[in-house]
Amino acid sequence: MNVPERVVTPNEPVRRGSIALGFGLAWITVIAGYVALVGLSSLGRGATSFVPAISTPWVVAILLMIWLVATRRTRTALGVAIGLGAALVVCAGLFLLIVQGISNNFR
Repeated sequence: MNVPERVVTPNEPVRRGSIALGFGLAWITVIAGYVALVGLSSLGRGATSFVPAISTPWVVAILLMIWLVATRRTRTALGVAIGLGAALVVCAGLFLLIVQGISNNFR
């Protein structure tokens, strides 16, 4: 029938998660997503367009962050946001290094 709600006592800690866990989840989601996309494209079942293929792991990580906020694990969601920001900085840095390497070949 009706189940009474659980009462949180002041002495009981509120479990909001871990920032380090969220950081790791973000990196695992992005790396595993790209590994899966490369595996699927080598089988000939890859995405038909380049943009959805690149954005799929990021969308999954953002959905994970939304789910974590909905389940009141705000610190873990913050860790996912920090991890996605770090992954974006690493990707931008690698892009700039590649562009610089290509431009040096034309001199």
